[in-house]
Amino acid sequence: MKNIFTILFLCIIPFSYAQETLKQKFKIPYQIEYGENEYLYLQKKEASPRNQQAGFDKKLTKFTNRLNKYYPLNKTVNYSFEKNINGIKTRFDQSIIVDKQFIDDQIEKFSNEKTSIAKNIGPCQSCSWMTLFKKKLKTTKRKGFVKFEEDTIYVNTYLNDSDKESGRETILFYKLKNRQSLKLRFNAITITGVTIPIKYRFKGKGDIEEEFSTSFNLNFLAGYSFGKQLFFHRKKVGNKTNTTKWTVGAFFGGNAVELNEGNSRLEEGKVYNQGALSYGGALGYSFNKINVAAFVGWDRIVGANRDVWKYNDKVWIGFGVGYDLFKF
Repeated sequence: MKNIFTILFLCIIPFSYAQETLKQKFKIPYQIEYGENEYLYLQKKEASPRNQQAGFDKKLTKFTNRLNKYYPLNKTVNYSFEKNINGIKTRFDQSIIVDKQFIDDQIEKFSNEKTSIAKNIGPCQSCSWMTLFKKKLKTTKRKGFVKFEEDTIYVNTYLNDSDKESGRETILFYKLKNRQSLKLRFNAITITGVTIPIKYRFKGKGDIEEEFSTSFNLNFLAGYSFGKQLFFHRKKVGNKTNTTKWTVGAFFGGNAVELNEGNSRLEEGKVYNQGALSYGGALGYSFNKINVAAFVGWDRIVGANRDVWKYNDKVWIGFGVGYDLFKF
């Protein structure tokens, strides 16, 4: 029990850090479903870049070709949809027969919705069969960067083939209502300098006893971070964002070790300060600026006394709770 309280006390020693986040990317869905027939769409700016008409003509041709491929004339299309009846979701199955009027209607809808990427890819709310067709088109998420201002989340994505062909670098955005939120996944490469506040060394064979170490150390950590960021729009009182993420990585560094008769095979009364190399892995979890982390590693004495230290190349574990360690 005494050891447990010791660990809990030492875990609150703050971290030191200096961090850089590289290649940070958000996953940008074309649509987000909030409930029955309620969607938030990724929209497109109404700018008039060069070759706009030529770019749209290419999209229209591509859409028409795929429509004819997956829905030839006289084909019977079966689809299903759910309807809320007296608070109970009921599923209905229906079918339609593809004819020329059907094809013309879909092309007209596509043309009318050309200013909204989401509506070009998301399900058609007025005709559930469209969901089946859209799944066969490109519905994967794009990747890019975001910025939250007032009721708008601006999105600048990596260019895809369609963007390059039409000569555009399109700025996209989500429009939020008051008290509406949007959650986006992200990943990034994290590089940071970190100190490990405590190390617990396990009891071993012979005269190797368990040990808690709080010696000075400084390490370089490189890892991969992934998580979610919540964007919450609050009209007139300021927006709010919450970030949760995991970071996993490897570290390498050094620390100072005091050799004495208790942790080494030195003669009684002798004390030496030695440098040691540290290496291992780390796993951290963050909610905004609050962080918890666990480490597993090994220390190796550098110098003439490396063979007398009982914990040389022995595995240890480290813990810590910090503020803004793996900052985003």
